[in-house]
Amino acid sequence: MKLVIDIGSNTIKCLLARVNKQGNIEKLFEHSLESRISAGGGILVENASTLIANSIEVLIEKAKAYCNNFQSIAVATSALRDAPNKEDVIADVLEKTSVAINVLSGYEEARLSYLGACSDNAIPNSPTKTYFDLGGGSMEIVFGNSFTMKGAYSLPIGAVSVTKKFCTSEKISKQTRTEISDFVAKAFANIPKDKSDILVGAGGAVVAARLLNEKINGVISNKILLSDIETFVDVLSEMSVSERVKKFFIAKSRADILVSALICVGGLMRHLGHSELLHTFNNLRYGVIINEHKK
Repeated sequence: MKLVIDIGSNTIKCLLARVNKQGNIEKLFEHSLESRISAGGGILVENASTLIANSIEVLIEKAKAYCNNFQSIAVATSALRDAPNKEDVIADVLEKTSVAINVLSGYEEARLSYLGACSDNAIPNSPTKTYFDLGGGSMEIVFGNSFTMKGAYSLPIGAVSVTKKFCTSEKISKQTRTEISDFVAKAFANIPKDKSDILVGAGGAVVAARLLNEKINGVISNKILLSDIETFVDVLSEMSVSERVKKFFIAKSRADILVSALICVGGLMRHLGHSELLHTFNNLRYGVIINEHKK
């Protein structure tokens, strides 16, 4: 039994699971803690190591209610990957929790995330698929054939980093939205435009888009249209953070960065020529579970 702890820019999440004899993931417990350790620009907040250590301890204690014997595996993505003081933070967390953090390269993060997405039975096993995961500090994009990854890209654009770069007020002006759109379009310039059979997306912004699809359109589905994402951007841009939280029940830690995040998602869809995407909850943590099972 493995407890995978995923240390991101905006949240710290865990998955307690194993792979059964049939090769399927058996999930016992999954949880997410709001813990924004990124201050933007590759810098961590001053108390990042304390936030990480406390979150790890909380998640381990919660997992013990479901299983007494498991191995804890902590992985970190762009927030720590880009931080100049990451070694000090890793050492401090190890001293406080006895849990070693493995900082994934962008390529490895993309590979494991794609592996996790392919384990989702709700995603068709199409001959070709493109997968993306938008985090707080980076976006991973993978092109693949069934379970085989053919190419991977990690771009330094994320919900937190883009918001801090462009957004100076809670309501987002049309000019700011255009600036963000132009910025992400340039970031995608070197990404191949080969259109795959399906586009699969993961990350907090896609989860929120799925929620908005239900709240605004009354649609309960893992399919999200580009036209709807564009509508969500327009609607949310005219609202304060508190209004987004109150009306759509979006977590405050997500509500302030959601417009930028959705613009990033929409920009990728336009670049790749996809008018819709399929959301999956099977992400990096699921990929780590599968990868550990194969060792």
